[in-house]
Amino acid sequence: MNEDGLVIATDLDNYTMPFLRYDTGDIARKSDEPCSCHVNQPRLLSIQGRLADVITLYNGQVVHGVFVTTLFHELGIHTDVISRFQAIQRRPGEIYLLLESDNQDAQLHLNKLYQELIKHFSKVQVKIVGKINNEPNGKFRYIKNLSDSNISDTTFL
Repeated sequence: MNEDGLVIATDLDNYTMPFLRYDTGDIARKSDEPCSCHVNQPRLLSIQGRLADVITLYNGQVVHGVFVTTLFHELGIHTDVISRFQAIQRRPGEIYLLLESDNQDAQLHLNKLYQELIKHFSKVQVKIVGKINNEPNGKFRYIKNLSDSNISDTTFL
């Protein structure tokens, strides 16, 4: 059965510093179909995305973080009103959305944003803040999936 799982890899060619069971942070779909080259090794059917970039809707469907940016576009909410956002998911089917804005028009979009999100999530919280902090490594994560229950325990590669 084809299933999604974490990509864990071991680099055997790096003699200076080998990476043993390195968690790439990627989610991929494993194929059970044999390779036409007759090599008997696991194969990837497709790369689904990064673990931190996916969210789970209330119906269990896993979607990429672009789902949220597409929603902003469809609702006509642009960067002149919302500088950036961060969607945080602690449990599948729930979403906590931070909107970074100093524009007073941002408040006007809260209700329509909530009404659209509640169609896809069982619990929705939306909050406008002055600033959303970057991660300790300096990078900004617009999707923070703090729940790993949407991915099976299957690891391969």
